[in-house]
Amino acid sequence: MKILVLEEVGSTMEAAAEVFSRGEDVQAVMALRQTAGRGRQGRRWRALEAPYGLAVTYVVPGGLGEQGALVVAWAVYRALRKVKGFEDSRVRGFEDSRMKGREIRLKWPNDVLIGGDKVCGILCENREDVGLGRYALVGVGVNIVAPEGESLVLEGGRRLGFLGAKVAPEELARVVGGCIFADIQLYREQGWQMFHDNYAAACVTIGQRVRWRKPSHNNEIDELTGLARGLNQGGQLELVGDDGTVHVVASGEIIETR
Repeated sequence: MKILVLEEVGSTMEAAAEVFSRGEDVQAVMALRQTAGRGRQGRRWRALEAPYGLAVTYVVPGGLGEQGALVVAWAVYRALRKVKGFEDSRVRGFEDSRMKGREIRLKWPNDVLIGGDKVCGILCENREDVGLGRYALVGVGVNIVAPEGESLVLEGGRRLGFLGAKVAPEELARVVGGCIFADIQLYREQGWQMFHDNYAAACVTIGQRVRWRKPSHNNEIDELTGLARGLNQGGQLELVGDDGTVHVVASGEIIETR
């Protein structure tokens, strides 16, 4: 995998888009320092500079399918398990019971948690280039280790999670990228059903009472509180409201209620 490593960028996603549009043979763009990263719904992503954090964007020719973001989340989850020294979990033959008690979990749709704290953020975007066609940008930010004296508490009282592994950012980028490209290829060949059960078993959201939130087109906030009972066959989250109505959620933000 060819990774272009830059000293500093505003956003690795925009840097990767620019590099790809020039036709350069690069599969990923990584920055030692990212100053204007962003997450889902336009939020600012706080990226720790290397060696404390990883900020990288992978370029996926052909783009991602409907469940592509979920497949990417599963791939990153798998990569972080490998780096932490857990046995690699292949899609085929994977036993759900082996997930129990593991520290690394998925939060629907595509966050990775360690001990309940967010250690990794993922942003997937499909784009079009006049000359190169459809492609996807997959931005991944991982907190590797905590800098000395760094505050671990974010706005709203949430804590930063850390991978806590002795791994260089570029090495981590290669492991993550290897899992992402392998799983995207498997998804294209065999579909989402190859991942559905494994993803569901790793997802801490399922079985919790949660609040779902998504901004509407008129900037109002749509919210729903209920029990996250599972994923449907398409990977969408099924929420059972207080009145017993089942709501199918395709995107948005999930907030666990304790």
